[in-house]
Amino acid sequence: MLGEGGATLAEVEEVVARFLAREDRRVNPKRLRIVIDCLEGEFSTETRSSQLACDNLADGSAGVVTWLSRLCGMSATSVADRL
Repeated sequence: MLGEGGATLAEVEEVVARFLAREDRRVNPKRLRIVIDCLEGEFSTETRSSQLACDNLADGSAGVVTWLSRLCGMSATSVADRL
């Protein structure tokens, strides 16, 4: 079941790489969206923690949205949506 046991980010990256390298490209779109939403939720939690810890200041960035936008290669709007 999704969310049981826990895995490191490196393990998740390895599984995603294997998933993307598969030959059969067909997947259940609803199940795929659930996985994506779970990961987006994790990203939102982590970005909020970064905001509260003022991690952006260590990098010399005044704002967390601008910092994460640059760090993650996302638009500022996308970052703000996830915060």
